[in-house]
Amino acid sequence: MNYLPFENIEIQTSKTKEEILRLLENNIEPNETLGFIINKSSNQDYEGIIDKSYSEFRIRRILKSGRNSFIPIVYGKLKEKGNGLTVSLKIRLQKVVAGLFIFMSIFALGMVIISFNSKSESKEIIEKIYQDPDLRQELKNNKELQQIYNSGGFDWTALILLLFLYAMTMFFFNREAEKAKDDLKRMIN
Repeated sequence: MNYLPFENIEIQTSKTKEEILRLLENNIEPNETLGFIINKSSNQDYEGIIDKSYSEFRIRRILKSGRNSFIPIVYGKLKEKGNGLTVSLKIRLQKVVAGLFIFMSIFALGMVIISFNSKSESKEIIEKIYQDPDLRQELKNNKELQQIYNSGGFDWTALILLLFLYAMTMFFFNREAEKAKDDLKRMIN
């Protein structure tokens, strides 16, 4: 299992470059853009671009129903090695989804840092209040200040948001990446 939403793998095969390109061509619906719009009426399971001159391809799985922003794009390059062929695959989130993931992660991480800082500042202020004997008695009588002092003022919402965002992204990315790898291995071998 990956801990970041990208993966690099290599698949060894005894087939020739021409055979692999023909297999890919027969199993992939041509699509020059690979944007967010997916051709759901296709008979193929994948859509993408095959560049025969450079022995490269770029594909993604076609969803027949529903939506899934976490479907990765698979970048492939065919390389001849010795008596066989190596298919190098780079599996990545779509750029818009990766950008949104990074933005939301930075936002949630910022909220966690702010919450940690506010915790220490709140505690320092209340400790200064405790040093004054007159204010100490008022603090003991004030339930709100006592609760802030005891809890430390940390807001768990930001940390939960960050963990949920990460877990959701990694779960769906890894699930889709495994499907793509299995299908490509079956298609190529």
